[in-house]
Amino acid sequence: MPKSPVTKIDAPTIAHQNDISRRTLLHSAATLAVHAAAAPVLHHLAIDTALAQVAENSKFAQVFNPYAAATNTGPSSLTIP
Repeated sequence: MPKSPVTKIDAPTIAHQNDISRRTLLHSAATLAVHAAAAPVLHHLAIDTALAQVAENSKFAQVFNPYAAATNTGPSSLTIP
């Protein structure tokens, strides 16, 4: 049974592959750090957007349902930690 050919990889090729791996790892770590830092900001933006939409819907409801506007005078029960 014939032996399969062996591919020899020279040192510069291995060094190049190691460099690519190192750069990829650093890029992944940097990307993860940026996403982790941005997550709380994006979360608060999403909450602010949702609250603005609730306020806008409330204004719309008051225009088309004056009874709801007259009875909804207390503070909202929605609290955001």
